[in-house]
Order: sequence, then C-alpha cells, then structure tokens
Amino acid sequence: MTRRVKTRCCGLSLQVGTKIIGFFSLVGYLIQLVISMMQSSGLDLEDASLDAAEIFIIISSVIVSSALLACCVLLLQVVFSNSRPVLLVPWLVGDMIMRSIHVIILISGIMLAINSNIAHGVSTVFIMSCFIGLETYLWWIVLCYYRELRHHESTCKGATTAELVAM
Repeated sequence: MTRRVKTRCCGLSLQVGTKIIGFFSLVGYLIQLVISMMQSSGLDLEDASLDAAEIFIIISSVIVSSALLACCVLLLQVVFSNSRPVLLVPWLVGDMIMRSIHVIILISGIMLAINSNIAHGVSTVFIMSCFIGLETYLWWIVLCYYRELRHHESTCKGATTAELVAM
C-alpha cells in the first residue's frame, strides 16, 4: 500500500506537481513521436537490406509514442478539471510500461558491462538507474494524486449540496 501525501514535488501540491509532470511528459512524448516519425519516413520498405526487426521497432515506436501522447492529454485534462480520476489510469499504466522498457535497457547495460564494453555498460547502468529512480518518484506523485481524487470522490458521493459547499 502506498503512502498518501498532501505535498510533494518541492513542497507543491499534488495537483500542481501532476501538472508539471504532465507537461514535461507531453513534451517528451511529442519529441519522441517526431523523432519516430522522421525515422519511419526515411524507411524504404522495398529495400531488401532492411531488417524486419528494425522496421517493427521504428513503426511500433510511432504507435507507442502516439498512445502515450494521448495518455498525457488525458492526464492534463484530469488535472485541470480536477475530476474523473479513472482517466489517470492510462497514464499510470503507460508510464509503468515505459519503465519496464527502461528496466530492460538497464539489464542489457549490465550484460554489456559484464560481457565486453565495461565503460559503456557502466555508464548505461548509472544513467538508466538514475532515470528509473526519477520516473518512479514522478509516477508515485501521480498515483498519490489519483488516490487523493478517489478519496475525495468517495467522500463526496453521499454528501448533500450544503456539505459539498463546505468542503
């Protein structure tokens, strides 16, 4: 069970912290989508020298980037309207999937360090460990905001109009 917090992200409220996370995620996934689109536009599918796995990776990165971009839009919509916490779930799941991919990259960096290129492997492990730690912290903030909205939603269900105004 996760701890509930009222303020995180440098002392800001969870809503403001989630807004900041949403904007940075939106910009990051938009950049990732543009890069993926540029890579896919340069593909010549009739070229026999292209590897099928490489084509699959480039095309799937376009699709995944588009889906994550849509999740970020949902995240920001929830944060600004302060309603329907269930719309945060796609972002939480998508970010968890991205973190899983980053853990796979971390494991490949460890294998690279063990097998051959120690300097490159160690740098990959260090960078990916820091990145995964930051991602986990930011994911936790959004999860706490989701739980706060769910708690607020459950306490407001049986409330009268006068009680809602008092909240």
